[in-house]
Amino acid sequence: IWTSDDYRRCRALSACEHVMIGRGLVANPGLAAEIKNGSPRKPWSDWKSGFLSFFLESQAFRHEAFAVQRAKQLAKMMGQTYVEGRIFFDRIKTLESASAVLATIETVWSPTP
Repeated sequence: IWTSDDYRRCRALSACEHVMIGRGLVANPGLAAEIKNGSPRKPWSDWKSGFLSFFLESQAFRHEAFAVQRAKQLAKMMGQTYVEGRIFFDRIKTLESASAVLATIETVWSPTP
């Protein structure tokens, strides 16, 4: 299940009460709200705080290299839903330090003048 349309189609074809949205939720953290409330997809700009929190908590949980790799995985997954996610992934895929990833997060999500 990657979209709310996928969810509706799956429910209609399977007659199942519950479905697993798994990787679709990683690619689009707002997918559950879209399904439950019929709300539109949140713009990429709304995910900065969540992405930053995920990165910092990953670093606190394990170590810098772990956080960098998890950031790359999340960016790659979000790139399936957001063009900006693909662009962001391309910018961080070769980075190895937390400080470089943090700087890129700030640059990518900074408001444009």
